[in-house]
Amino acid sequence: MIIAGSTAAGACIAYGMKKRMEELREFERVLGYLLGEIRCNHSLIYEACRNVAKRTSILYAGWLGELSDMLYADQAGDYEVALLWEESLDYLVNNSHIKATDICLMKPFGQALGYLDIVSQEERINLEQDNYHKELLEREKELSKQMKLAVYLGVLGGIFVVILLI
Repeated sequence: MIIAGSTAAGACIAYGMKKRMEELREFERVLGYLLGEIRCNHSLIYEACRNVAKRTSILYAGWLGELSDMLYADQAGDYEVALLWEESLDYLVNNSHIKATDICLMKPFGQALGYLDIVSQEERINLEQDNYHKELLEREKELSKQMKLAVYLGVLGGIFVVILLI
């Protein structure tokens, strides 16, 4: 029973790792949608966020809705878009499997938004997308190893506790 419980704990940790990677992948898709809205529809950033929110999961719809509201409220331009972007990322940390360390990957996109020159903005977003994609590929290579390790540590931890109790 102890071994089964600790194995389940390891499996839950591995599931959390997998879910986190899925959410990071979805963030990549959301960025593609945002870039499409800006490029093709010539939407303002808050409009693009609102439109993309309709095509994403509940998690990202909530985050984009919050970001859109923040951007809309700041049409006077009192705050930089990058600052509002960073502030809105707390929503993802608090409501998903995404960790604060993952936010470092997401912050550069906020700095790429808000340019008056649309071409420069698109180029910067494309550059940040490429960097994000490369980082995700590296993390995915390590993910399967880390998931197996979590399960194995759960099993070994259970065996160790059983040995201690005997």
